[in-house]
Amino acid sequence: MKAILFHQHGGPEVLQYADFPTPEPGPGEALVRLHAALVFHTAWHSLITRGKLQPAEHVLIVGASGGVNTASIQIAKYIGARVYVVGSSAEKLSMAESLGADELIDRNRNEN
Repeated sequence: MKAILFHQHGGPEVLQYADFPTPEPGPGEALVRLHAALVFHTAWHSLITRGKLQPAEHVLIVGASGGVNTASIQIAKYIGARVYVVGSSAEKLSMAESLGADELIDRNRNEN
């Protein structure tokens, strides 16, 4: 199978797209296909590792429906932060709200 591998922290330059042995589940195990692991890793690294986001802090997420942004909303809520989201449409903001956003700002409706 193909996989995106990284052996050190860093930006996209440390990622390697390479062949990787397909895992074989053992007794009592299951093989699960992941599609979003890198997205959540990126969001976690940005908010928690680098940003040191703590419970009860406030975080602004610009963009309401992209992969890293939706993961960021969920991670920030998970640790207990108050989440403000700027989005470009009511539909995208509705998605952000369903993921836990506390305050929604429609950039197309708010001049300031």
